[in-house]
This record gives sequence, C-alpha cells and structure tokens, in this order.
Amino acid sequence: MSRDAWLIISARSLRTFAQASISVFFAIYMVELGYSITEAGLLATIGSGGSAVFAFLIVFVGDTIGRRKLLVGFSILMGLGGLGFAFTDEYAVLALVSFFMGSLAITGGGPRGPIQPLETASLPDTTDAEHRTELYALSGIIERIARVLGSLAAALPALFVVVFDITDVQSFKVMFVSYAVIMLASALMYSFLSPAVTHHATVAGTEPKRGWQNPLALPSRRTIFTLAAIFSVDSFATRFVFFALVALWFKTKFGLDLSEVSYQLAASTLLSAVSLWAAAKLANRIGLLNTIVFTHISAVICTVVSRQVV
Repeated sequence: MSRDAWLIISARSLRTFAQASISVFFAIYMVELGYSITEAGLLATIGSGGSAVFAFLIVFVGDTIGRRKLLVGFSILMGLGGLGFAFTDEYAVLALVSFFMGSLAITGGGPRGPIQPLETASLPDTTDAEHRTELYALSGIIERIARVLGSLAAALPALFVVVFDITDVQSFKVMFVSYAVIMLASALMYSFLSPAVTHHATVAGTEPKRGWQNPLALPSRRTIFTLAAIFSVDSFATRFVFFALVALWFKTKFGLDLSEVSYQLAASTLLSAVSLWAAAKLANRIGLLNTIVFTHISAVICTVVSRQVV
C-alpha cells in the first residue's frame, strides 16, 4: 500500500468513527430536544439530499478543482456542521446545516457525504488492478472497525452526565463538538495527499486531463449506469431503516439505555467486518457481481426471518 492509500483509509476511518458515534444517538437527541421521529427523519433526508447535490457538482468540478482540495474542503465543511448542531436547537438552522454538511451519516451505513465519491475514485489509483479488490476489502474492514469504536463511543454521553454533572442534551452537544474536531483532523490528513491523487489522469507522458467529461460518452457508460441503478435501489431500501432510528427503536420498544444500544450496534458492525473479509475471498472464486447478488439475497432472508422472530 502506498502512502496515499494509508492517508485516505486513515482519514476515512476517523470520519467513520465520528459519524458512527453521532448516528447512534441522533434520533434520541432530536427527541430530547422536543422534536418528533418524523422531524428527525426529515433531517436525515435533507442531509442525503445535500450529499446528492454535492456529489452531482463533483461530476463537473472534481478534476478541475482537484480531489485533494475538495476532500479537505468538504471535511472542514462537515466539521463546521457539527459545530452548528452543537450550538443551535432551531430546526430551520439544523435543516440548513444538514444540507450543507452533505450528510451526518446517521444512516449508519458507513461514511457518507460528498467525500465518499472522491475517496472511491482516488483509492483505486493507489494500487495496481490485481490488488484493488483486496485494497477495498481492507479499507472496508478498517472502516467497520472504526464504526464499531464509534458505536461504542456513543455511550460516552451517559458518562459525561455523571462525571461533569450536565444534562443529557448538553452531553450530546459535547459529542457534536468532538465530531467537529475529528473532522478537522481528517481534513489535515487529506491535505498531506500527494499530487498523484489529483493528477490521476496522466497518460503515458502527457499532461493530466482536466475539466468535465460527459458521462454519457464514456466507453464504460453502460457498466457505470447499470451499477448506479443497482446501488440506487439498494440505498433506497436500506435508508428506510437507519442506525439512528434503530437506536431509538431499541430504546423505546425494549427500554435499553444508550450504552446498551451502542453495544448492540457495535456488535452487529463487528460481524459485518468479518463478512467483508469473506466477501473478498468469495469474489475471487465466483466473481464480484455474483458475490453482490448472492450475499444480498441471504441478507434479505435473514432480515425477514429476524423480523418475524421479534
């Protein structure tokens, strides 16, 4: 692995840790502020909308401005968004902050926001084609370890209440400030990326390509849009049930406190990290697409069965 690969994975892990901790208690925090579950879900939708808008803009300016500058800029923007949640309770302001943050990743499905497509595009350029699958698997495993630690860190507000003698809402605000600090640290890591991450399009001694390229004219457009359609359907379904909502459900239905909820979600994330290692090995035997299809089918069956048991 190159230095750039380690920097991207490390920065992504920091961001994942911060976002995972927020995702566990976000809905609980909104309810503590006096808002409804619907209003909490609307904030999640607004954040996802902002993420989509910024991702669309990256299509046009990503290689013109440069990936490194955008990674740093978006990380700082998301950090400022964390401060916005820490210092205001007004719903309209929180909605605006959610949009410009791109996403708080309160879905719990891993690192989200406008940074994600930049990382996804940059990481393959840090290794050769033969090792890309393993590199993505390693990145995913480290990311899930960060999600486990972040889910466990979501139990800290309960500790803050006892140690610092503050209210539950104040303890959550401390977590948002911590989120902002971690995002700034992530931005610092991105700033150390080499120019190779930005000038990825160098072709056999020629100058790097810059500017917007029409995705409809790319040779691989059929593959790109087919995968985009598959991922869109998958994301549409999984966003119905996100981490923040699951955490609130555990708290209200089963009476679990925040610490117990964080342990539950951390355990499930740890199991998913094991599945990534298995998926990489399975992909080498039956192919990437078959691995995606068959593992999704089994996951859906398990979800249906578990829901019937509950």
